[in-house]
Amino acid sequence: MLCMSLKLESNEDFLGDIHLNLAKSLIAKQLYANAIVELAIYKKHREKRDWKLSDDYFKVFAQVSNHSTDLKNNSKLFKEFIPLAEEYVYQDLEWTDLVLIDTWKTDKGSEKYKFSDGSKIEFSISKRRFKSLADTKIGNICEFKLHVVNNEGTDRHMALMAKKSNKKDWSILEDEIAVIDYINKEKKVIHAITTENKELFFNAEISKYKINDFITGKRLL
Repeated sequence: MLCMSLKLESNEDFLGDIHLNLAKSLIAKQLYANAIVELAIYKKHREKRDWKLSDDYFKVFAQVSNHSTDLKNNSKLFKEFIPLAEEYVYQDLEWTDLVLIDTWKTDKGSEKYKFSDGSKIEFSISKRRFKSLADTKIGNICEFKLHVVNNEGTDRHMALMAKKSNKKDWSILEDEIAVIDYINKEKKVIHAITTENKELFFNAEISKYKINDFITGKRLL
């Protein structure tokens, strides 16, 4: 939880006690090198601000004064502990299956993912938001823990945690049955009508289809 706090808050003015408490916890686990890193960050910022070092700092430092480290930061430690903290914090939230339905690049070059459950949930996130989803392809199923915010009757979904699912591509979407009523041979486009009288258009190898054929697919929104 202390690692998570340091990740979420960027203003070092508010992090002194957290660095000290984390150093104490690391010492208790005999992770002395990591504790030295946190104490060094605390000391450097206090001196930069011309603030007095607390008595607590000297007490904690005395416990690692006989140790040394070549570590520059605790990023590896954070990667290990923060997921555990997130799992603890969000343990009461159920995992929700969603399918990747689109990817694109913004004008600034950042890559985006769009996920959906096929009916009520749809949202976009940065491809870099979750490293576990870095190689996700369209149609892949992923699991999310979501926070829902209702804004004037509209639900907005925020992804808190994510992981890959072993479920078959597109499998969470409902099946849709339709009948082909027109084939545009020039553009190689199939026109079909669903059982709910909705129009569908899609590109296909038209030689495999003929008018009045029934087709089954996965419905998205």
